[in-house]
Formats: sequence, C-alpha cells, structure tokens
Amino acid sequence: EVARAASIENAGAMSVTVWIEALNRSTQRDWLREASRAARKSGKSEVLVSFFEKQQARSPRDVRWAVAARELRVATDNLPGGIEMARTAASIRPERKELWDEAVELMERDQRFIEAAEFLEGWNVQRPADPQVAAKRSELYVRGGDTRKALAVERAAIAAFEQGEHTE
Repeated sequence: EVARAASIENAGAMSVTVWIEALNRSTQRDWLREASRAARKSGKSEVLVSFFEKQQARSPRDVRWAVAARELRVATDNLPGGIEMARTAASIRPERKELWDEAVELMERDQRFIEAAEFLEGWNVQRPADPQVAAKRSELYVRGGDTRKALAVERAAIAAFEQGEHTE
C-alpha cells in the first residue's frame, strides 16, 4: 500500500525504492505490473529491472527472481531479455509447464516460431506422446515455415503413443 501511495503521489525514485522493498517480500504479478508502471513514470525503469536481475544472479536457483526479471523486462519493452529470463525460469523448474508455456508465448510474440518449437522439445522429451505439446510444436514449425519438421513431430508423437508412452 505504501508503494501504491508513493506512485499515486508521484514520488518518483522513492516509489521505485518502496516497490523494490515490497517485491522483495512478494513477487505478485499485479505488483510487478504496478511497479513497472511507476518506474516508467518516474524514469527509473532500469533501476527496478537491474535490482531483480541482480537478485536472480545472486540466487540463480530461485525461480522467483527469474520470473520477476522476465516480467519486468517485458513490461519495460525488452522482449528479447524477457525471453532470456523465461528460458532461465523454465530451466530452473523444468517440471512447471506454465514456465515453458510463458516462454513460448513470449517467443511467439516476437515471431520466433522455430525457436519456440525447438525450445518446447525440452518439455516434449519428458512427455514424448503428449498430443498437446506435439500439436503445439507442429503448429509452431508450420508458422515458422518448416512443414517437414512439423510432420516429423506429429509422426514421433504417434509412434510414442503406439508404443504406450502416452500421458493421461
């Protein structure tokens, strides 16, 4: 609440400092969005993003900081940097499908379809007969113009399913 009040009162750098304190306790996505708006308004976006990039570097196995840095990079128009942190988050917690999905979504926004399909292979390896991931990878290859790879992905999923590797 103090961070919101500082933002409303146009407290500039002070609001960014207070947002950093708040986000250091809880990296709620709505707070990240509000903090990035306050930082932009005060011209202190780099201070906010830099703090969480440093947190991620200090604690590279803590997914919170990678997700916070991703969200803040994207919110400050650094989509390539957001994709980099999204990849990092998925590598820290590879069992969390939403991290893979969020990374792919960012790659799609940047029209990096082939890269997204190849990235999703990491999730697909864990679940070779998952029809949803195969369909998504295939779609991405088609959007990227590589129909041969799209077909190969579909065939591999069918073969895995036939061998009893399907997920339920």
